[in-house]
Amino acid sequence: MDKHDKYEAVKQAWFEINEQLRNNKQEYIDYLKFSAKMYKQPYSDAVLVYQQNRNATKIAEYKKWGRLGRYVRRGSHGVAVFGKNHTCRYLYDVTQTGGKELPEMWTLTDRNTPELLNTLNNRYNINAGSVKECIEAMTANSINSAPIAESVQNAISQMGLDTKQAEVYRHSLDSVVRFVVSQRCNLSGKIDLHADVDVSALDLIKNARDMILFSRAVQHAAKDTLFEIEKEVIAIDRKNEALDNAKNAKQESTSDRVDDILQDLIKLKFSQEQVLALKQAVVAAAQNGEHNIRHWVSVRYSPDELQHISSLLSDYYAQSVIEQTLDPKGILNDYYTYVNELNGRLKLSDMFSHHDYSDEQKAMLQQGFSEGISITVLNEVDERLTVDEIKTFFEMFHQAVDGQIDPHDVQIYLDKAVIEHSKQNVQAVEVQDNSADTISADVTQQDKKIEPSRIIGLAENQLRPAVPNSSTSSITDSSGVVKSEKTFAEQVDEALSGKLPFYTSLKVCDTPQILIDVGCEQLPMLYTQKHLKNAILPPDE
Repeated sequence: MDKHDKYEAVKQAWFEINEQLRNNKQEYIDYLKFSAKMYKQPYSDAVLVYQQNRNATKIAEYKKWGRLGRYVRRGSHGVAVFGKNHTCRYLYDVTQTGGKELPEMWTLTDRNTPELLNTLNNRYNINAGSVKECIEAMTANSINSAPIAESVQNAISQMGLDTKQAEVYRHSLDSVVRFVVSQRCNLSGKIDLHADVDVSALDLIKNARDMILFSRAVQHAAKDTLFEIEKEVIAIDRKNEALDNAKNAKQESTSDRVDDILQDLIKLKFSQEQVLALKQAVVAAAQNGEHNIRHWVSVRYSPDELQHISSLLSDYYAQSVIEQTLDPKGILNDYYTYVNELNGRLKLSDMFSHHDYSDEQKAMLQQGFSEGISITVLNEVDERLTVDEIKTFFEMFHQAVDGQIDPHDVQIYLDKAVIEHSKQNVQAVEVQDNSADTISADVTQQDKKIEPSRIIGLAENQLRPAVPNSSTSSITDSSGVVKSEKTFAEQVDEALSGKLPFYTSLKVCDTPQILIDVGCEQLPMLYTQKHLKNAILPPDE
C-alpha cells in the first residue's frame, strides 16, 4: 500500500470510529476511560489508537522514544494517524519498546491529596472541600476559557440547537470532561473519585462532523485541567521524597560526618578555638546530611564571630527541608547580612595594611565605610589628607551620588588638597636647603579630565601613569636631602625594598615642553609610592 492509499485508509478509519462512537453510548464511555490515559494527545490520535490498539497506555513516535532513551523493537507495527500534508505518522506503545526505564506515572494518593487540594484552592481562588469538588470547579473554568468556549459556541450554532438543547449540550460536555479528569486522577484506584457521566449530547449530534467538534472540546478541556493537576502532584511528590531522604539521613550515624567536617576545617588552617566555636554548626550540619560547612565560613573570622555564625547555621539546619527552602524565619537573610558586614571589615583591614593612615584617619574611613562608601572609593584617600579634609570629601561624595553636585568637583577637591600638601612639603625643603636643585612637586591636575565613575566607585580599573623614560633624575626625601641622580628603575627598586621614606615621591621626568608651551610651570613630574604599589598589584586586586 503506497502513502496515498495509507492516508485514505486512515481517513476512512477516522470517519468510521467517529460514527461508531456517536451511535453507541456505552462504547463512547469506554473510549472516554481509554482517553484518560491519552489526555496529552490530540483527539484524532487518541481515537485512532483506541480503534487499533485498545491496550495502549503510553504512545509516541519512533524518534520521540529515541529521545527518551528507548528503542522500538524490530518488527513492531505502529498505529497510523494523520500527519502533515496528507501523509501518515506512526505511534508505538511503550510495550513495543525497550531501553531506559521511564518515570512512574503520577497519581493521587492519601499523602499528596491534602496539599494538592490546598494549593489548587489558593491558586484558582476556589473553596473546594474535596478533590472531586476541586475537579468540578477546574473543569468548569477550563470549559469557560476563551478558546474552548468559542469552539463550543460555534458547534452549537452549526448544529442549529435551540436554547434548551444548547443547555443540555453544555451540561453533557461538562459532565464528560469531569469524567475523563476523574478517571485519570483515579488511575491507581487509591482515591474514590467515582463519577457518573452524562452523554446525552450524543442524542443531539447527527453526524461525524458534530461528533468530532464535541470530542475535540472534551479532549482540550480535560488536557488543560489535567496538566495543572499533574504539575502540582509532581512538585508535591518531589518535596515529599526530599523529606523522606532527609529523615533517612538524620537516622544514620552522624559521627563519621562530624569527623569529616572537622578534618576539613583543620586542613583549611582553622585554629582550635575557631573549630570549637563552630562545633554547634558542625553537629547540626552532620545531622542534616551535610558533609562540610566550608562554604559558610572563613578562616579569617574570629572565634566570637564564628560562634554567632554557628548559632545561625544551627538554627537553619534545625528546619525541615521545606522550611530551609522557604526560610520563613529569615535565618539566611540574617546570616548574609552579618557575613557581608564581616567581609567588609576584612576588606577595610586589608586596605589599611597598604596605607600609613593615622588612627584618626582610620576612624574616619571606618565611618565612611559604615555610611556605604565602597572600598574602591576609600582607597583613593591619600595619607596626607587631614581628618577634616576626609570628612569634607565624604560629604561631597554623598552629594555627588545624590546628583547635587558634579562628580568632577569631588575629584578636583581631592587633587587640590593633595597638591597643597605637596607644595607645603616642597616649601619646607626649600627653607632647609636653598642650594638644592628645583624641588619636586606633584604635577597640577586642574586641567586633567577625570571620569566621574572613578569617584562614585563604578570604575574598577585604577588610573595608570604614563610609562617613564629611562633618564636619570634626582630624588628628594622628606628631610630635604637631595640624593644623587638615579634612574627611575633604581628609584622603583629602592621604594619596593623599603629604603625610601613612605612620603618620598619618585621623579619621572621634568615638565614636557608641550605642557610648558600651554602655560604650565617647569616642575618635576612625580610618581607617588602609593601609585607605584597600586600599579604592581595583580589585576584581581
